[in-house]
Amino acid sequence: NVRLYRERMDAKGVKPEDIRTVEDLKYLPFTEKSDLRDEFPYGLLAVPREEIVRIHGSSGTTGKPIVSGYTRGDLDVWSEMMARTLGLSLEEMSTKGLTWKENVMISSMCTVFAESEVVSLVAQNKAVEDIVHGLNVSVASKVGALVARLGDKNPGEYMMTGGVAQNQGVVQALEEKLGAKLYICEEAQLCGALGAALFAYEELRLRD
Repeated sequence: NVRLYRERMDAKGVKPEDIRTVEDLKYLPFTEKSDLRDEFPYGLLAVPREEIVRIHGSSGTTGKPIVSGYTRGDLDVWSEMMARTLGLSLEEMSTKGLTWKENVMISSMCTVFAESEVVSLVAQNKAVEDIVHGLNVSVASKVGALVARLGDKNPGEYMMTGGVAQNQGVVQALEEKLGAKLYICEEAQLCGALGAALFAYEELRLRD
């Protein structure tokens, strides 16, 4: 889905179906920091921009800034990784941060760096409840910043889908940040799959 990788794989004579084991990863073109700069801002997105729910960017103080996009699925993976780091289930992660006492700051949305921050906070004997609340606020703050960019186009009403919509702590933090109640259906984690199925059905129907 990414032009740059498609061109590099074609140049190497490598096709997606050629990658079957970990050993085959050596045939793939790797991403370098210069690629992130050269393809600024959205050249490396592998999904339509409409599916991006959060954007992380560097300041660009040493040159052109670097931008990374996150889908709802990426946030699900991030939440699962944070839960695993804290030794919690996703169900426990959902409610643990609701009883926080100390405001703990988590600045990174990158899975690797956020994990390092969480490990550091655990080493400082910070309460798990406070760390989870910090993670919830981190997600809410980033989404809130994106919403603020809508300006006059901000609808003032919001619907949340995906697995993270079942996380009570994130939902509460988002509602506080947005100043509005979120609309969440009972099977929010299935919305993406159902939408894809409907698109596929409509495509097949039009072909017939």
